[in-house]
Amino acid sequence: MKGKVDIEDAEDAERPRMDSVIAKVVASLEILSRSDTPVGVSAVARALDLDKSNVHRIFNTLLDLGYVQKDDDTGRYSATLKLWEQGSAIIGRHPIKRAGQPILRMLRQQTNESPYLSVLQGMEVLYLDSLDAPYPLVAQVTAGRRVPAHRTASGKAILAFQPDPATLLHQLPASVRDTLDIPALLKEFALIRKRGFAVSTNASVMGMTAVAAPVLKRGAPPYIAVGVGGLSDRYDEKYIEQLSRAVLNSAVNISEIVGDA
Repeated sequence: MKGKVDIEDAEDAERPRMDSVIAKVVASLEILSRSDTPVGVSAVARALDLDKSNVHRIFNTLLDLGYVQKDDDTGRYSATLKLWEQGSAIIGRHPIKRAGQPILRMLRQQTNESPYLSVLQGMEVLYLDSLDAPYPLVAQVTAGRRVPAHRTASGKAILAFQPDPATLLHQLPASVRDTLDIPALLKEFALIRKRGFAVSTNASVMGMTAVAAPVLKRGAPPYIAVGVGGLSDRYDEKYIEQLSRAVLNSAVNISEIVGDA
């Protein structure tokens, strides 16, 4: 019995150190996955407040595991497709994405716009899925992208139906909060609750307007939104109203399919 307790105590003492190592590895991978160009050890060390030798050890381990690759000419590192493989396997099984896919296809057929599905995570929205519009777009929403919820149609649609959106906005970092007109945003939330959908322009993609609605379920605040986006020069008030009907109908259909997912 005594020996068993000693082993457990040793494991408890080791756990904080291992948790710290794991956190550093994950943070390093996140930096690489979000960078458009290879990143140097010094830049990662500064971003994470680590010694360069520590980052070197992390990258050498990730190299051996196949999660990062090194540019021999510059000595900088980038993430490999192995991260994409793991993410693709996870998202392919995600119940919300699977429930929303046929609805997104139908929504694209009805509107000839680019439909998308997103979820609220903290104070950001994560795009789970999107389909290309039938006409060419210079830029559009891409699955896997995160954006501040208070800026986007899908994020506003979800936030507006939370029990206390004012408190959520006041919990944003001061650097973000100071750039917002919170009374105006709360007034916009009231309008969204009244008509059931939100509109944003130049939010996640410049030159695009989006119309989104929350997926409402009885007894719980929404955390899913469905919407469409397209070139802003075509989105006048009449067209937005037309799109909103298709988007609201899609939100109801997804709610019926998702259930307790």
